[in-house]
Amino acid sequence: MKILAVSDSHNKETNLGRIFKYEEFDAVVFLGDVEYGGQKVRELLEKKDPLCPIVFVLGNCDEEMGLSYPVKSVPSYDGIRFFLTHGHKYAVSQGREGLAKAALEEGASYALFGHLHVPILEEVMGVVCFNPGSVSEPRTEDHRPSYGMITTENGKASFEHRYVDELPADGKEPEEEKELKAPESGTEAGERSNRPAENLVKGLFTRIRKFFGLT
Repeated sequence: MKILAVSDSHNKETNLGRIFKYEEFDAVVFLGDVEYGGQKVRELLEKKDPLCPIVFVLGNCDEEMGLSYPVKSVPSYDGIRFFLTHGHKYAVSQGREGLAKAALEEGASYALFGHLHVPILEEVMGVVCFNPGSVSEPRTEDHRPSYGMITTENGKASFEHRYVDELPADGKEPEEEKELKAPESGTEAGERSNRPAENLVKGLFTRIRKFFGLT
C-alpha cells in the first residue's frame, strides 16, 4: 500500500491541495504542526477520497494552541507497525536516539517524525527514521517544500522524498511541459527558417510567369 507522509504545514494548505489532487495513496499520516488547518486538511482529503484514513499527531505549535492530538501514535499498515510523532518531545534536533528508543519500546522498526522541516532518512539503533520535511515552510538550502511516500510490501517499507514543484501544473505532466518547451532540432529549425525564403522565391516566380503570360 501507499502511505502519504506530510508535516509542518502551519496553516498553509495550498501545497497539500496539489499533493492530494495528483498523488495516489491509501492512507495519510500528518506528523504535526497543522495548527488550525486540521479541519481544512480533512476537507481537502475528503474531496480526494472520503474514506481515506488520516492520523494526526501533536506538534509543538499545535500544543501551544491547545489542540488535542496525541503526542504519539502507533498504527499498523499492511501488518507493519509505525511509530508516529512530531519529534519535539524526543529532542530530534539533537539526534534521533530518543526517537528510535521510543519506537523500539512500541515494537516499531519505523519511526516517522517532523519538526525539523528538513527531509531525513536514516537508520538509528536499527530503526528507520523518516522525516518528510515541511510541506509549506522548508528549511533546506533550496527551499523546496517536500513530503514523503511510503510503500509497504512483503512486510517491509520503502521510503521516498518527493517535492511539490515536481507535481503537474495546470493539468499537464512536467514531462509534457518540457516537451512543449524543448528547442527544435537543428534540422527542424533549419527547415523552419528556410520556409519564408522558399515561399518568397515561389511567389516571385509566379508573378514573372504571369507577367509574360506563361500562366
